[in-house]
Amino acid sequence: MIKNEKQDSYLLSSAIYENSYSAMVPWLHSIGLQNHGLHFRENSRHYSLAEDYLINSKNVRHDLEFDHSVRKYLEDTGVTMVSLSGQEELSHQKITLPESVPLNLALSEAMRLRRSKRHFTGDAIPLNYLATLLRASNGISYQSRVQLMNGGNVTLHARTVSSAGALYPIDIYFAPLNVNPIAKGIYHYHPRADAVTAIDDEKSIKKLLKTFSAPEEFISISQAAVIVVITAKPCKTTRKYGERGLRFVLHEAGSISQNIHLAVAGLGLGSIDCASFYDDEMATALNLNSQFEIPLHSIIIGVDA
Repeated sequence: MIKNEKQDSYLLSSAIYENSYSAMVPWLHSIGLQNHGLHFRENSRHYSLAEDYLINSKNVRHDLEFDHSVRKYLEDTGVTMVSLSGQEELSHQKITLPESVPLNLALSEAMRLRRSKRHFTGDAIPLNYLATLLRASNGISYQSRVQLMNGGNVTLHARTVSSAGALYPIDIYFAPLNVNPIAKGIYHYHPRADAVTAIDDEKSIKKLLKTFSAPEEFISISQAAVIVVITAKPCKTTRKYGERGLRFVLHEAGSISQNIHLAVAGLGLGSIDCASFYDDEMATALNLNSQFEIPLHSIIIGVDA
């Protein structure tokens, strides 16, 4: 018992020390392999890229350019543009989704049961389960008519997550590895149409799986039922809010991710967040124009092993 107490004390002291010192490494640039901890310690006296962004995206008083940019979206042309969000032309034949499965689990219970599950059985899930997850992610939940100042009106389509300015810069792509009866491939979810489109066939699955850097023994991705990828078009939000808009994009992506995980809990499945992928390879696998749309995050979903 005394030995364990001494060991615990040593580990605690080591952890505190590891998190509190800053090393001076004059020969840093000659070190071939530099982990993030080394970079952090060496650069702690300077701003990192993340800190630079936070500083340069502050909201300040009397910023006339910011105020004018936001105000333009409150005028008729801006409101009309917002009403068209998500109504881009479908370039592929759409597949209508079946009815969702009722999520009767209490929210408090879903939050209690939510856990990251790393290993899956490879068993299939039905398409209506997938439809439930997609609609929970950022499906249309409400419509309202808005009067324009110069007459007429437009319809705004609210979704299951909040979006700064209702601009909805997030898109959902998914790869059903084992979902009955939908074929394997890469698909794109369209909330306004309540449908999906196939953008690539089964051959693309192997290419998508190779984009992940997480080893199979860490997350059994190939045994999952579906891979969901959250992508972002930051320009849809930064056009209105400037650099600060990226904060809102990341917030929205997090809200979508949490919605999916809570719905997964309600369906009795397992899921885990996974950002361990090579960005450029993922963009290629999804046929994205990475100059305007980037993969932000992925969620692996399946039957818990």
